[in-house]
Amino acid sequence: PGQFSFLFASERSGFSHLYLYTYYPDKGGPAQLIRRVTAGDWSVESIVGVDVEKNAIYFTGTVDGPLERHLYAAPLLDPNNTIPAPFNLRPLMNVPAPPIRLTILSGMHYVVMDSLCRLLVDSSSDLGRPPSVRLYALHPNGPFQTNIPPLTELLLLHDAAEEEKLSIHPSILSSLFPSPDIMTITSKDGVNLYAAVYRPDKNLHGPGPYPLAVGVYGGPHVQRVNRSWMQCVDLRAQRLRDLGFAVVKCDNRGSSRRGLAFEGAIARRLGNVEVRDQVCVVRHLVAQGVADRERVGIYGWSYGGYLAAMALCRAPETFHVAVAGAPVTSWDGYDTHYTERYMGTPADNPTGYRDSSVLEHVDMMRGRLLLVHGLIDENVHFRHTARLINKLIAAGKDYDLLLFPDERHSPRRLRDRIYMEQRISDYFVEHLMFRKRSGEDGKRTDNDVVMEGELAGCGRRIMGHL
Repeated sequence: PGQFSFLFASERSGFSHLYLYTYYPDKGGPAQLIRRVTAGDWSVESIVGVDVEKNAIYFTGTVDGPLERHLYAAPLLDPNNTIPAPFNLRPLMNVPAPPIRLTILSGMHYVVMDSLCRLLVDSSSDLGRPPSVRLYALHPNGPFQTNIPPLTELLLLHDAAEEEKLSIHPSILSSLFPSPDIMTITSKDGVNLYAAVYRPDKNLHGPGPYPLAVGVYGGPHVQRVNRSWMQCVDLRAQRLRDLGFAVVKCDNRGSSRRGLAFEGAIARRLGNVEVRDQVCVVRHLVAQGVADRERVGIYGWSYGGYLAAMALCRAPETFHVAVAGAPVTSWDGYDTHYTERYMGTPADNPTGYRDSSVLEHVDMMRGRLLLVHGLIDENVHFRHTARLINKLIAAGKDYDLLLFPDERHSPRRLRDRIYMEQRISDYFVEHLMFRKRSGEDGKRTDNDVVMEGELAGCGRRIMGHL
């Protein structure tokens, strides 16, 4: 009497999985592990529903790979286990059967299920497929079996594609938001990295190689590359692509949804492995003839701004221009609840803190740097940019500065947002588009003179020298 069971999520195997425990008050001591509910080189990301009567658990995860998210079903108790659970002395030796995938459409799925595990709402999208929201019914036949019937669609609640078609012809829609190519690139350490590559229109900009803009975040608990509509409506990437840049986004080690070893590679030394992985991606695109090695820039915000500035300093032979938005520049000045989770404390990891600071690598910087920051940023305080500026001045390094006096961690006003995006694209055009190409002598010709309104369709004149 009084015993109860519970599910426990753990990364003890290197991936997030579910374990079933039972607590027996009369026996005392800790709860007993009954069985592994899930196992494999993939992660359970959220529990959607638990049906004790049908012996089923429903969850979303990465069974089909980290580029997608699907709904799966698995048994709570092993239907083939004839040994009573409390007497099963080796529960970790039991290998659960693979879960059953229930969602049909490819892409990223976000699922909410009712408490009886009979109805669910699924919001999903994919490359080239705008978000849609559907209501499904689930009809399990008795206790969990390996032949759970597929979901029955009851109602299409929302279809963004239909709304778009009402205002924009499908052929025009696809040309406005072309899907990037998803590539797998192997790092020097033999780790597979996923990248989304946006290529300029060959009919307008020729066959390449093109100037390259690297969009980066790269920090913990964030994934930038997956099979979702968000890849298509990344408007900064699409604008730069329209201007003639190749654009790449890559989830370096330290990013989420790849397991503990992949994310933990940056522990106690931020800004090192991430930059190496981004360099690897650039070299791959150069070797493929997509990118011009002499015209490579990088941009990012927050942790991405930190990596953009760090890349310009630590890999000056690869990156020639950086736009660093709201960058952390030294981890001794950021939130301790975030920083110490990955870095430890400055007292027990002084070398890591020093090596992970942009301030320690300013002397190596050779390229152009645009710093962007809101003066009332409550997350990454402007002090970070101010400290970096002091170091740049002391080292005699040029920099450019774009400030928003009334903005916080990211510009919210439409006016400020438009202004910022225009300045960022102008900066890349000015300092990358007309930078000396690979194999050229760097001398300008009459064809390099850009008149007002003719700057690669930019629509406004670039001020200053080219």
